[in-house]
Amino acid sequence: MATAEAAPADRDRGARDAAPETAQKPVPKTIWMFWHAGLDHAPDLARKSYDTWRLSNPDYAVRFLDLAAVNDLLGTDIEAHFRSATVELGWAGKSDLIRMALLHRYGGYWADATTFCLRPIDQWLDIDRAGTGFFCFRQKDRAAPLPLVAWFLAAAPESRIVAEWLALSIGYLFKDRDTPLRIGKKLKPVGPAKGRDQIAKPGLDALAGAERRGLVPYLWAQYAFNDVARSHSAIWTQVQQLNNDYIRKNDPYHGVRWVNVSKQQYRENGKYEETKNYRERCAWVFDGDELRPGREEQREAFLRPNGWQAVRDSLQISEKHKVFFVHIPKCGGTSIDNSEIFGPPKRKGHAPLDVFKTALGPRIGDFRCLVFVRNPWDRLASAFYYLDAGGSSEKDAFVKQRYLKKYNGSFDLFLEDLASRPRRFFKVISHFRPAVEFFNPSACPVPYHTQKLEDVGDLAPLRRFLRLPDFKLPHDRKGPANPTKGSVFSSRSFDLVRELYAEDIRTFGYDGITLADIRR
Repeated sequence: MATAEAAPADRDRGARDAAPETAQKPVPKTIWMFWHAGLDHAPDLARKSYDTWRLSNPDYAVRFLDLAAVNDLLGTDIEAHFRSATVELGWAGKSDLIRMALLHRYGGYWADATTFCLRPIDQWLDIDRAGTGFFCFRQKDRAAPLPLVAWFLAAAPESRIVAEWLALSIGYLFKDRDTPLRIGKKLKPVGPAKGRDQIAKPGLDALAGAERRGLVPYLWAQYAFNDVARSHSAIWTQVQQLNNDYIRKNDPYHGVRWVNVSKQQYRENGKYEETKNYRERCAWVFDGDELRPGREEQREAFLRPNGWQAVRDSLQISEKHKVFFVHIPKCGGTSIDNSEIFGPPKRKGHAPLDVFKTALGPRIGDFRCLVFVRNPWDRLASAFYYLDAGGSSEKDAFVKQRYLKKYNGSFDLFLEDLASRPRRFFKVISHFRPAVEFFNPSACPVPYHTQKLEDVGDLAPLRRFLRLPDFKLPHDRKGPANPTKGSVFSSRSFDLVRELYAEDIRTFGYDGITLADIRR
């Protein structure tokens, strides 16, 4: 069959895809921060944010800008420009464009004035060495329709990613419209089509429906970035392998001990600053007007083999064998938890790969990673019937009462509901979450072995990986930990699972499974 020649535009885009930013300039040691009224008139949260970046990075120039300073740096009147925009933006939206313009012209680092720097940048980020010319944190949920986290960014001057992002954003904000659009803060993000991968995220074209109602999402810049990520997929893939250790505004306080940046929230009524979570974070970071001494030493002690017992109790890490185990629910992992590798039986958690990266820190390079996987059809059916029977913990019993009782044991009714709103279930019930959200091979920085539960009767590859020729699983199982629930699947329910778990199927090699295979 003849192959059609790509159109010129497609060829240009393909060239961008394939070429990393090999000729980018070094990233300057400048940290940009902004509050339109300036530091003297900024809230206490913003002043604390500035102090964390300034005191943690003494070799960097931390520039806290007001509107006049931005105008000088960009050689223009920002407010005058925004008066001709056809999207009504507040300062949060305007700052999105300001950060793009500053990073494009000058390069450096952008930190929102609601972030705390918890570790010096040089200890966890080297964009020049990575060769990406760009950095951002990413949403913890791989299936999130808007993966970009925009409150901390870094870029080389004239980065191609930032240049295209800026151009797309200007084109969108200043497009000819009969009536200006208003920010619709309650608009829900438009998700990707079921089963599509990380790069297949909604771009600006997905906002047409909201525009017809005179609205634009608060996170419009993230939609524009999705378009950029598509046209620079090679670089975006590299960026996704970089550090992603941060905590969000409502994450548990204890996370500040081992991440690099924390995100807080500004509210004019001051309510957020009164929360226990915020006060505990400040107590960890500050001693009066200075950073609390000894934080890094405590962090290192916390991360040493015997220094983080509270975390260790819920993680499967073997110092003796230099192996950690990512336990994906309902994949037969309990047999590994209870094996000789990880000591006496105890209740362990289902922590994703990112947690092990954070807990082990730079020591992770000394370890190897073990993962058990299972075909999504058997895994989902097993998880449903396990939880529907009450599971084995108070949390499992709560899940049954709160989320599953209404289905009266009907797997078909449950699956139809799951297919209509998968993110709701994936977010609150880890047993139903796709396996790639626990372990994605492309994000694993160390050697790994994925053991299919269907093949557990042959332990030779696992023994070679563990370097334990006599290793046996408890009970020496010869097949799946639970009998298949394949008889519950119809053609429709089989196809629904294939759509919902398409990335699992592709990533872990279950493409060839048929309905007949599941029903055996």
